[in-house]
This record gives sequence, C-alpha cells and structure tokens, in this order.
Amino acid sequence: MRPRRVRASLLSSLAASVALAACTAGTGDRRSPAGMPPAPAAPSSSVAHVPPESLEPVPPLSSRCGFDDASGPLLLRWTGARAPLVRRGPPEQPRARLVADARDARGTTTELFVDTGTSCAFVSMTAPAASTATMDRRRLRLSANDGASSFDGRDGVLPSLDVGGLVAQQVPAFFLERGHDLRRPANIAGMAWLGSLALVHDAAGDRWALEQGTSPNTDARPGTVRLEAPGFPVVALVDERGRRVFALVDTGTPTSLVRRTSRPGRYRLFDARGALCLEVDAKTTAPWTGLTPRGRDVEVWIGLDDLARASFRLDFAAGTWWFPTPAPAAPPTPR
Repeated sequence: MRPRRVRASLLSSLAASVALAACTAGTGDRRSPAGMPPAPAAPSSSVAHVPPESLEPVPPLSSRCGFDDASGPLLLRWTGARAPLVRRGPPEQPRARLVADARDARGTTTELFVDTGTSCAFVSMTAPAASTATMDRRRLRLSANDGASSFDGRDGVLPSLDVGGLVAQQVPAFFLERGHDLRRPANIAGMAWLGSLALVHDAAGDRWALEQGTSPNTDARPGTVRLEAPGFPVVALVDERGRRVFALVDTGTPTSLVRRTSRPGRYRLFDARGALCLEVDAKTTAPWTGLTPRGRDVEVWIGLDDLARASFRLDFAAGTWWFPTPAPAAPPTPR
C-alpha cells in the first residue's frame, strides 16, 4: 500500500523537522545513529487519515517508486558506462553519506545522496537542477506512517541528468519544498533511479561507483547472492541462533541497524553454496517497525559501515550481489 497523495492546502501544516518518507509500504522515519540529525525516511507502512473527498488522483510520476511495485524501480534507463561516487558528510561525520555530483541540462551541478533504502527519488526545489524541471502545478503532500512523516512538493521531470557519465533523459522526481544538505538530505537518488544500475565497491581503496546493470539472470558463480527480486535490495541473512531473517541493503544509514523488537547482534550473508560473503554487525536499534515490502518482514538494515568492508557488485537490475573475495570479519560486538 502506498501513501496517499493529497493537496497540501487541505491538511494542517506540519513541523519543519519531519523526516522524508518514501512512497511505498514499509517502515516509518529512518533516523541516523551516532547523533546525526534525521536522514530521509525509509518507506512507510501506513498513511495519514484524510477525508476521501480530499484525495488527489495518484500522479503518474511519484507513483513509480514503490518497493511493492515490481516494475516501478526499473523504469528509468541510463546510457554510459560508469559513474564514480564519493563519501561525504557533515563535519561531525565527514564520510557518513554516499554521494554523486550530477550535471543538469544547463550544465550546473547538484549534489545527490545515493540511498538504496529509499524507493523514490527527490530533488530540492532550491537545487540547481530544479530550475530545469517541468513541474506539475498541483502542490501535493505525501503523508505516511499515520501522519508521523509528511512532506510537501510537486511531481516533475528533469529533461536530463548526467551523473558522472551515466546519463538519463526525462527523469521523474518529487520536488521538495526545502533545502538540501548532508545532515538532512533532500536531493536523493533512491531505487526509482537506481533500479536499472549496479552499485560497485572496491574495499582496497574504498572506491564506489554506479555501473550499468545487466538483465535478470541465474548467475551461479561462487560468492553470488540473489536479491529477493530485481530492483528490490532485500536479502536473507542468518542470525546468531540460525534463524533466517530479511535485510534491506541501505546505503542511506551510516551504520547497520536492527529492528527494535530484535536483539542487536551479528548476522551473516551466505551464497547458494553456503560460503560466507558478508558479516553484518547490527548494534543500533532502528527507530521504526513494520517494513514488510512484498511480504518480507525486514529485521536488519545493512548500513554503509558493513558494506564498506567488502568488495562487491550489487546488480539491482540482475537481482544479484556478487562478492569476489572471502568475507571480511566484522569487528567484535561489545558485550
């Protein structure tokens, strides 16, 4: 179930501090650990209660970004081969975010926060790229998580976007009525833009990139883990008791998180042969519950800290996650 889209003028105003919520079924607000201000929220499980007569028809653009929509994340196509990414952040955590610099149709640059834990794509109305967009005249409020998360803006289309050599035309986004910075990002490349690509990491130099994805396949190389579906970055982990649990690959959170109803601990990702590919040390409790996209009850969010220890190719389009080398050990969990 997706959050409802309603005219902003028909709802009471919200505090400026509300976090982003993506346009799909799942969790509530995602808030970063280690004292960082709220990051964009992951998808929300519930919607605000509003009178039926106040609902707008679902716009064709912002409706393309649900994790529960098997086709939504794969709509945007890119040309080019590869786009380098870098790690930046606010002064207190200078490497907490994975970002890219994108050039718009006028050649100006907009910083993008690359977030696999968010299904939609967002651009601040104050971003340079927004000046090139064609926007819907209707002002909308996307409300989720029983009204706990809400944000105002307009659907729109960027005529073109060049992310370090990967180029897309007619790029749909939801344009937010607030500014962007890396404490509280508003320019967010979520899975609506990333679903046809692959995220690549070289642990030796902590080098990150986006590359063209491949067609869905049955890759059986050692070290290959299958996503629950193409364009859907959810995998199965095994916890310390041998239980199989679902995890969302989430570059939007600096550290791995565990659902508040589960115990923090060590989780392991295995390939089809039973070889260990990645250890996840989920020590911090997530401040939300209820992420169940496509019936998968997510208990763990694999954050940037654990992802950075491994070399891999996470091919969203193919639905595969390949690790070329044995799993690096996670640091000991404090007791």
